[in-house]
Amino acid sequence: MRRRTLVTVVLAIVSCAQGSYGFVMERRGPDDFVGPTAALPGWVAGIVEIPRHESRVYSVMHNGGDDFYFDASPNEVYFLIRLFSEARMRDHELWFKVREEHAKSFEGDEIPYNVHLRVPGGLGTGMYRRAESLSTYEPTLTIFVDPGADEAFWEQVALILAGHTVFPDNIILHDPDNITLHNDRANIPVTLRGKASKPERKVWSARLQFDEAMPAADYEHGLRTKVTFWEKGIETGIPLGEVSHEGYFHVPLSDQEIADLKAGNTWLTLTVGNWATKAKPDHPRLSVDALALDVTTAEPTIVNKPGL
Repeated sequence: MRRRTLVTVVLAIVSCAQGSYGFVMERRGPDDFVGPTAALPGWVAGIVEIPRHESRVYSVMHNGGDDFYFDASPNEVYFLIRLFSEARMRDHELWFKVREEHAKSFEGDEIPYNVHLRVPGGLGTGMYRRAESLSTYEPTLTIFVDPGADEAFWEQVALILAGHTVFPDNIILHDPDNITLHNDRANIPVTLRGKASKPERKVWSARLQFDEAMPAADYEHGLRTKVTFWEKGIETGIPLGEVSHEGYFHVPLSDQEIADLKAGNTWLTLTVGNWATKAKPDHPRLSVDALALDVTTAEPTIVNKPGL
């Protein structure tokens, strides 16, 4: 039986040199004692189902993002991958790496795990997203193959992912077709029958201003402008980041993604509000024509500023 313990520690550290707060919280075990994990603002839809999985043994949440660790059986490895594939993202990057891993708690205890979910977020990621970067800053899932572990364990994982294992209750396995698989070594006996490839992208930029020609980000009054990606027929959007205090927004897009925006199959919305304001598909749109490869040539788009 998996040991179920829960320890939560919160640290708030004030850095006088940087003028910022550091926030760290750790938790041991799954959600048994405190109820289900809640999705945080900025998390992609559906990703919260992974931290809620009973195989979670440890987690750390901080200003740079959130890390969740799992000690999963072969069947649980498969279902974690399925949950990951169902999260609302543009890229679903799955890594297989050869090494034994342990997380270290604040008290110095080593906690073994074989699956790691990284969910970027917080102040650190918010700053990075405002730069001209090809990163999408989306969650990633990593499966660690312990070379010293029982070979039969990873053979079972390989069989499950290859679709050769029959589950009880007539569960039918389907390979996630949106997974981009990265295999650390060719000798890891794991394959997915159908897998996606990450598209080549370029960084596109937009310039957004409030009516008074000020940047569309008023941190003094808690106003920010969020940009969200939407697709026809899908109710939930994908958060792409926020407008910087200088009024610029950057997003990596492929040629196909640009073509879909021009065809109206997808669109970008602008949501003005505080950190908790929810983006909706009918919010004002950011025209694809307002995007430029050279940030200095981006024509300003006027965003309506709500009354304060």
